[in-house]
Amino acid sequence: FEKAFVQYENALKIQPEDAHHLGNYGNALLGLGRIKQDESLFEKAFVQYENALKIQPEHVNHLGNYGNALSELAKIKQDESLLEKAFVQYENALKIQPEHTNNLGNYGNALSDLAKIKQDESLFEKAFVQYENALKTQPDNADHLGNYGSALLGLGRIKQDESLFEKAFVQYENALKTQPDNADHLGNYGNALSDLAKIKQDESLFEKAFVQYE
Repeated sequence: FEKAFVQYENALKIQPEDAHHLGNYGNALLGLGRIKQDESLFEKAFVQYENALKIQPEHVNHLGNYGNALSELAKIKQDESLLEKAFVQYENALKIQPEHTNNLGNYGNALSDLAKIKQDESLFEKAFVQYENALKTQPDNADHLGNYGSALLGLGRIKQDESLFEKAFVQYENALKTQPDNADHLGNYGNALSDLAKIKQDESLFEKAFVQYE
């Protein structure tokens, strides 16, 4: 990563307003920031995305990547204001390309993250809309399916609503048809089954949860 940074910086000395290099430099900073969980690297990535967007304000990938970076730092810091800033980037990107599935799914994730922090049912509902829109274009996308399941589970926990758990199960099952060995989906499906088992005091649901965990 450090060697890559040197190349981007050298390129930008020659072409300081090359939005492509600026955006990719931001992506590289974000990549290392994820590994190190280093806030300063996220902040440096933000600068690169902002500089790229000054030159190409309607570039969907720069907008989406900036939203992703804001959203990921928000998770680390549990910072609602960063999620709100991420929403702006996703909304701007989706005005330009409303069927961009990655931005739809990532916007759904950011909405779901804030909904869990604030325990806000309306934010969960908005997240569901984004996942459903993403799945219209990519109905077999396991990430969108699994994340939609987790959002349904989040609202189900707040409302203690069995129907929301059942809907979450469907999303996890659909995700696992595509990625049957995805440990995250299996574990989250187990969690959802276990949570509903506790509400219903249903031994059979616990048994189904054990299968997923195993």
